[in-house]
Amino acid sequence: MRTAKVMVFLLALVGLSGAAGISWQHLSGQARCPTLGPLPACYVILVGYALIAVTPFLSRLLALKVFLIGLAPVLGLALVGTLGEITHHLRCPHTPSGIPKCYFSAALSIALAGLGYYAFARRLE
Repeated sequence: MRTAKVMVFLLALVGLSGAAGISWQHLSGQARCPTLGPLPACYVILVGYALIAVTPFLSRLLALKVFLIGLAPVLGLALVGTLGEITHHLRCPHTPSGIPKCYFSAALSIALAGLGYYAFARRLE
């Protein structure tokens, strides 16, 4: 269990770092994030990864709740962004080599979902 929590923390830091970079680029006008009404999606993802990053330091039940609150928008937006990129209805920020960053976020959030289940939810069964 301890290893799963460490992995949740480390993967959340990777996501947090990426989301912080994209958020900074959006804030400085270098890149554009899709918006959810008036709110840029990269800001929502940044907060989601931050919530996930703190979960290994919380009590069992609180960790699961905070983890799910953080994971829901991250996973949801990553999947919507990926689907939008595939169908050409939405454009995610891209890497310099042209790969949509939402693909990385989708893979990362799916990995976090599995690790989070193992680290937090399984212990409550």
